[in-house]
Amino acid sequence: MPFPKFKPQGDEALDKIPFQVKVRSGLRERIKAIPGWQSLLREKLEQWVEEWERNIDK
Repeated sequence: MPFPKFKPQGDEALDKIPFQVKVRSGLRERIKAIPGWQSLLREKLEQWVEEWERNIDK
């Protein structure tokens, strides 16, 4: 089975260096079972960082 070619969503390019994090056992499989998990995770990470930056400036 050929590997599907990556097609980014939207017009903004993604960083060429991947972000990696170790998670608890079993969490990786649970996350990957969520449809569209990559884009959802990117959105949540962006929201988390924006919230943190707002709170740090106060």
